[in-house]
Amino acid sequence: MEPVDPFAAVLRPSRTVGGWSSPRGIDTTCLPWRLWEKAKRLAWDPATIDLTADAEHWAGLPLAYQDAMLHVCTGFLVGEEAVTLDIVPLALAVADEGRLEEAMYLTSFAFEEAKHVEFFRRWLTAVGADLDGYYARLATQAAGLGLHYDPTQSVGMWESALPTAMRRVLLDRSPAAMLDASVTYNQFVEGCLAISGYTLWADLFALLDAFPGMQQGIRHIRADEGRHITYGTYLCQRILAEHPDLLDGATARLRELAAFWFEVSPTIDDPDDPISTQLSQDFTARVHDQVERRIAVLTRATTMTVAELERTGAAEAAERELLGID
Repeated sequence: MEPVDPFAAVLRPSRTVGGWSSPRGIDTTCLPWRLWEKAKRLAWDPATIDLTADAEHWAGLPLAYQDAMLHVCTGFLVGEEAVTLDIVPLALAVADEGRLEEAMYLTSFAFEEAKHVEFFRRWLTAVGADLDGYYARLATQAAGLGLHYDPTQSVGMWESALPTAMRRVLLDRSPAAMLDASVTYNQFVEGCLAISGYTLWADLFALLDAFPGMQQGIRHIRADEGRHITYGTYLCQRILAEHPDLLDGATARLRELAAFWFEVSPTIDDPDDPISTQLSQDFTARVHDQVERRIAVLTRATTMTVAELERTGAAEAAERELLGID
């Protein structure tokens, strides 16, 4: 028996002259196509958002509040960079499965993640944020709390967990590998971390009553991410409907990712920094709540067929319930 070359399927996908999907038609009723249509209709450009007022508000903001804003903003900035870099393996995997509509949607998905990086970086530049000073204060705070801040660290959600799960599907197209990629990227990173992060932005906007440019950008980004998570829920539901035996692994993975995140990025409890402490503790509670809510959604999928999931719009219904957006 000849050894299996794990690179063969990647380097030489199974394609034939008569095997292309588009001449036979595109399924305009499926969820990925509906998301593609929404992505086109709701497109926006970070360069058109006026950040003049944000710069004025920033100049008059006390340092403690600046640091609170920077904590949330840099978290999103780095996270958006990571998901921009790491979406490509999933797009390639669904393309090689012959899922044209999904591959088309994932091109808009990648484009939107890149726009999110652009927006946060534009905002930091526009307001004149001093990131060197912020990171120095962060290191001092970490040391005072007995934590270790190491910019050379290579173990973390963005540095190891996410890229490892996503790159696995370059060589392993098994249902378990695809599910792990989507659980990590869509369900935890986007569905738990990002969604919980949006509530921090809402808290800051309510507290400060400022930064209209950032508020406008977050509205766009949240709408984009709502579509991304809906697709991820659709993908996870489809796999679990066909392979319900994978549910235990998926639920364990979500809880494992949450534990890993808070091990690497512990919840802040600093009596000298009540603002960051409150935001951090609220974020922790919201992440754990989202984990359990998402496990419930995935569990329901194991009782349905793929046809039922499609017919009932289960992924869209789940995300409307969890995110409160359409």
